[in-house]
Amino acid sequence: MTPEMLKKIGADVEATVGRPLKEKLKRAKEELRLLKQAEERYDRFALWLRRLVEGESAGGFMGGAASYPLFVSLYRLGPPWHAGGQDRLIEADLVIVPEVLISHKVLEFVPKPGEPNVQTSNWAVRDAAAIAERMMRHFAAENVTLGTFDDILREPCDVCGQMALVVGMDEFIDDDNGHVFIVGRLCETCQQVHEIGEYYETESRDPQYCRTDGLYKRHE
Repeated sequence: MTPEMLKKIGADVEATVGRPLKEKLKRAKEELRLLKQAEERYDRFALWLRRLVEGESAGGFMGGAASYPLFVSLYRLGPPWHAGGQDRLIEADLVIVPEVLISHKVLEFVPKPGEPNVQTSNWAVRDAAAIAERMMRHFAAENVTLGTFDDILREPCDVCGQMALVVGMDEFIDDDNGHVFIVGRLCETCQQVHEIGEYYETESRDPQYCRTDGLYKRHE
């Protein structure tokens, strides 16, 4: 074998094996990226569906914080909080629909026997009517009402154009970051939630911790 032959073998291998292999790897990486995006969309869609039928999902330390999904009958968006961010949810009329709720375990806090000033927690199965009542009591707001499936706002999906349910979720992030309220379009055809706006307030004492209290028109 001569130096020229060795150089030719190297060039031939690059042309017949190296380049096609790199193209295959490039296509595989792109396919994997798209699959991961699809998985994330599916996981988010499944989470919204589960929470919408549960109505109340516990989270936080020892289950002491909950996320509350709601349906939307009216909403108004404004400019995002920061460039490139989600549109800001300014106001919304929200609906609890008992007919979509299912019985499931919820976390309840009750006085400890013999110690009325101390609360203890336990899990209990509650039916749809009880969960709807718990949600109404939790929000106690003029813009959160009981309604039916027909009261839910429908809008065209951004992707497929089919009519989608407009939904919202007062989502508990974690003990350090608090809550954010997200509004989106739940599309049955695309099987994903297209999030279109968000609401949160931060406290000056802890800028990282977010609240959603200001979204609700509380009863006097």
